[in-house]
Amino acid sequence: MQGSAFPDRYDQVASTAQSLLTRAERMAIVFAKGTTNDVYVALSNGSSFPPSTKWHDFFGLPGETTL
Repeated sequence: MQGSAFPDRYDQVASTAQSLLTRAERMAIVFAKGTTNDVYVALSNGSSFPPSTKWHDFFGLPGETTL
């Protein structure tokens, strides 16, 4: 476990961080590169991923690294 000079700050945000990690595990994200550079996300319903929806228009321009 990593030590911190501000352990109280970690305690204050630990539940929020865990919640975000859990939500991220239930997402499928596609970065459409090329001329559209769109981002599509599908949220799991627990047993499958329904069709994705566009979440961002023109993201990760040519020459940029999409992380």
